[in-house]
Amino acid sequence: MGHFAFCPHLNTAHFERELKLKELAHARYIEGDLRFLSFFDALVLVENWETSWGAKQEKLYAERHGIPVFYSVAEFKNYEWMTPEPERHLFEIKRRYCREVDKKYRAGQKEHGGNLWLKDQTKRIAEEAIDQFVYIFTLLWQIKSGIFPVKNALEDKDETCERCGTIHSNGNMCRGSED
Repeated sequence: MGHFAFCPHLNTAHFERELKLKELAHARYIEGDLRFLSFFDALVLVENWETSWGAKQEKLYAERHGIPVFYSVAEFKNYEWMTPEPERHLFEIKRRYCREVDKKYRAGQKEHGGNLWLKDQTKRIAEEAIDQFVYIFTLLWQIKSGIFPVKNALEDKDETCERCGTIHSNGNMCRGSED
């Protein structure tokens, strides 16, 4: 697979002089840079990237948008690239996962009074693991039994129930006319 490099510094070198502008805010340059980054397959950070505010913004953007981040050209060259279809599938998995983690974390902050990173979670680890085990096996049983339709579980939208006309949250079954 062939690749080409994009260097934001070369893209905007002497831009302010060409436009005869005294000063463009650095944030405006970064905004344009991130628009380019949204079309790229990966971000390769160069040595001392930690000292650059712009590189830090690129890294955050890439992480938030499922763009692989590499810390050297060698790491980039050794990456196991996939065809576009599995890459899109992986991106969708990561997108959904990040969205669910965000919702869960915010709910946990509210439920437990904030500052989760300061609270001792060691007592809850086993409880959480057991919950996950129960949820997974319950879902598998529901799918096998036909109680939980796989089609709805895989879709990312709410649907109007044919049985009662109510809009149910993603994949939830109608349990009667008064859902």
